[in-house]
Amino acid sequence: MRNFIFCLLSFLPLLGIAQKKYKEQQKKAFELLQKESYQEAILIFDELIKQKPKIVDNYYWKGLCLVRQGKNGEAINMLNMAIEKNDKNWLFYKSRGDAYYNSTNYQNALKDYQRAIDLEPTKQKDTLFWYIADTYRKLNQYEKAIENYSKAIQINSNNPDLYYHKGFCYSFLTEREKYKEQACSDYQKAFNGGIKNAQTEAWEIFRCDFARPTINKDNTPIAISKVEIEPLTGASIVSKGIGYERIEIYAGKSENSFLISSEIANKSDIIFKIIKPIGFRQNEEDKILFGTDFAIYEKDKLLHQSEDLYKDDFTGVDAEMLKSLKLTITLDNLQENTEYSLLAHFFDKQSNAEISISLPFVIKLKTRTDNILNSSFGVLGQGTASKSVGDIEIERIEWRQNQKIVGKLKANQPFDLWLWDIKKLSEGALIEYAWFDTQNGKKIIHKKTAMKFSKTTQLKDLIAPSNSGRYIFWLRIVQISSAYKSFAFTAEMNVD
Repeated sequence: MRNFIFCLLSFLPLLGIAQKKYKEQQKKAFELLQKESYQEAILIFDELIKQKPKIVDNYYWKGLCLVRQGKNGEAINMLNMAIEKNDKNWLFYKSRGDAYYNSTNYQNALKDYQRAIDLEPTKQKDTLFWYIADTYRKLNQYEKAIENYSKAIQINSNNPDLYYHKGFCYSFLTEREKYKEQACSDYQKAFNGGIKNAQTEAWEIFRCDFARPTINKDNTPIAISKVEIEPLTGASIVSKGIGYERIEIYAGKSENSFLISSEIANKSDIIFKIIKPIGFRQNEEDKILFGTDFAIYEKDKLLHQSEDLYKDDFTGVDAEMLKSLKLTITLDNLQENTEYSLLAHFFDKQSNAEISISLPFVIKLKTRTDNILNSSFGVLGQGTASKSVGDIEIERIEWRQNQKIVGKLKANQPFDLWLWDIKKLSEGALIEYAWFDTQNGKKIIHKKTAMKFSKTTQLKDLIAPSNSGRYIFWLRIVQISSAYKSFAFTAEMNVD
């Protein structure tokens, strides 16, 4: 008996040393796990399992490391061993559920998460209901997902992620508009909790009022940056703070027939296209918020005015996407041989920057369209630059006042326009000209007359604007015959 006691007393210090070493290894393994050094931690847990195979927690911790590594098959095997030794620990089922979830074995994941809920005190049940909801979402069972997100929220109402995912699930329901109020409420709580993307989704999916983007409009006046006249149609283009490469106007449903006349048929589609606009302001999300609208006038009488076509579209476009802007307008129920004007408007929703296009037109039985336009740039008398378009050819144009070629005109005085070496114009033609003020884009003089042409023709007693300034002069010649031919040019001119 004494010998036995002596042996036992001799062995106790050895046990103490082994126990101390075991705890030190275990502590080191936990530290490695926390540092996400999972493989090193696994090696130590393997050693601990060899030393004490009956300690079930080591199987669990190794299984958890394997889950974190994405080795889900090995993790499931290890966690099976833990559960065989202790089937009452909810953490074992929760981790095995994670491994099943990561392996897309969602049905088994649901079983394990539910078993974990049955075993777990209330402290962690919100997370488990959250995981069940995520799993149902993966299975496209959105109503059950919503139900479980709601259960999680009942336990923990301060988690914005729960509201965010729940709100998103409403978007997949068949009659999602019926759930707009609930979805918007959830998205708002998620947004208030710090999830910024919730506001964007709430607007894009449900048009929630709280998510309507606000526009801090800059009311500082923006000066006119450019006025130009589209030669063949006589459309005036006024830009404020927005530049562009070019503006094109089409007639018809496709973008391959330029509008080459002011004559337009009823039920025609008129397409305004701005190529590579620049100057739109970006918001904090690097989005450009723009709008368009249009109006149709009979002289000064407003016949129709659209709402802002982008009134409810605050999502904007990326700068990279803004290669061109397009507005299509269908003309219908207008009287033939009546003069109208169509105003198209493209504008920045955050400032006063805009482009306005005013197109005068007359309703005819048939729209004149063409796919080929001859365009050239030339120089008028005394170095005035011009742009000429059309299939009638004119070699040279001169401004004359008191029989002298001039580069600028006297205010409110008559002048002559000499057209030299006219080709492809064999009959009488309709002449139309106008002056546009570059300070405001307004048309101030507009005249029409018919006359016969020779190879060299003088257009006499045209009238210069009454005030000094810089103007755009526009002239169009249209052959009066069944074979439609035209010529048009624009030029900027100083008037003293």
